[in-house]
Amino acid sequence: MTEVYYFSAAGHCKALAELLGEMLRAPVRELPCNPSADTAVVVFPVYCQNIPSPVRQFLKNLKAPQVALAAAYGQMGRGNVLWEGAKLVSGTVVAGAYVPTGHAYLGDSVEPDLEKLRQFTDRIADPTPAKIGRSAKVWYADLTPALRSRLGVSLMKTDRCTECGLCSRRCPMGTMNNGIPGNRCIRCLRCVTECPAGALTAKLSPIMKRYLRKKRSTDFILFL
Repeated sequence: MTEVYYFSAAGHCKALAELLGEMLRAPVRELPCNPSADTAVVVFPVYCQNIPSPVRQFLKNLKAPQVALAAAYGQMGRGNVLWEGAKLVSGTVVAGAYVPTGHAYLGDSVEPDLEKLRQFTDRIADPTPAKIGRSAKVWYADLTPALRSRLGVSLMKTDRCTECGLCSRRCPMGTMNNGIPGNRCIRCLRCVTECPAGALTAKLSPIMKRYLRKKRSTDFILFL
């Protein structure tokens, strides 16, 4: 049995996972969850050229015999997350893909390359071991990525907050307290995206704004 698992904050990975689920005719489940598939397709975003910590823990615990990894990146730095993710899982990696999407901090979107996604799903349906190549990664990528995210993005709560507690319950790091982020916040913006009152906003620092003005990449890279 094949299942698609995803971690998503701004919605890009959720949309990609649901599309892959349709193409594979497989159930789609959000992290955290207890995986039960023989073939696990894991869809996750690239944060600061790294694997988000909830996804990293999921991959370490994943016992599926076969795994396919889809790393969605906001057309900025991809890092080396597929190679690193392949090293975390115990099963055989049968496919990997760097998929360009919109960026969580820009609020844009990108139509997926259906031809390349079909190549990805075809390999999952007829699996053979894939060789995941290493990619370039900036030297400072592993230096406190969560701290760099917090310095680049500020979260602000407005008086529209009703203290419903949804942001606290949905925070993947368990660090949000009624609109007030704790020290483990990775600035994934799930709280901003899902707040029913629109009470949370994100403010980008000048350094982050300058970074996001860099030339963006639309490379869809497959490892089969």
